[in-house]
Amino acid sequence: MAVMDPKTFVQHLRETYAETVSDRRFVYPEWFKEKGGRLREAYRQLACAYWASTEVHAKAQARFEWVLDIDSKIRIARQVWEEARHCKDVKVLLKEAFRENFEVDQYEPVPELTDCFYTYYGAIEDPGGYFAAHNAAGERTALHMLEEAAVFARAGGNNRLARFAERIIPEERLHVRLGEEILAKCAVTEEDQKKLEKYFRDGLEAHWSYTEGVYRKITAMEA
Repeated sequence: MAVMDPKTFVQHLRETYAETVSDRRFVYPEWFKEKGGRLREAYRQLACAYWASTEVHAKAQARFEWVLDIDSKIRIARQVWEEARHCKDVKVLLKEAFRENFEVDQYEPVPELTDCFYTYYGAIEDPGGYFAAHNAAGERTALHMLEEAAVFARAGGNNRLARFAERIIPEERLHVRLGEEILAKCAVTEEDQKKLEKYFRDGLEAHWSYTEGVYRKITAMEA
């Protein structure tokens, strides 16, 4: 492909997401149409995902400190804090709905979560590639999930979940924007852009594999 200016390249990735997601069965909303034990499991898996994102992003902040400007460092630190708070908020949902004192470190999530967050995101050594995969791709799928969850939760009368989703949607949008801004700075040459697009597409695949793993586990449970 011919080299694009950075803003055009970011828009190209957004369009790539829109085109790619239309060809897939988007399983996130199905989690939150459930009730009882299946919804409980969905909450547990979501708490684990937020904590995994917290840990992986905190390590990335240290790993890429040498290439980040002060504004990016502040925004990444804020994202780490927000991801940890999202995990805490989901634990509150579990407490309110199921009277469960959930602890992430005492629960084993689906193996696809480990593959996505720790094995894939956590091993990326290229700064632009990490933010293309984790923020621009992974956080975009998370944003999509929350937007769908808010709608399904309201329709199903799960106002606690709806309020949680609606409260953090603006934060997830900022996480996506942060990733896009950092990768845009790295998308200078045609070679850069080819590399970053591959990270973006691989990030989508990793995140979708994780969501499919959760969905398989939930649907295998008794309603």
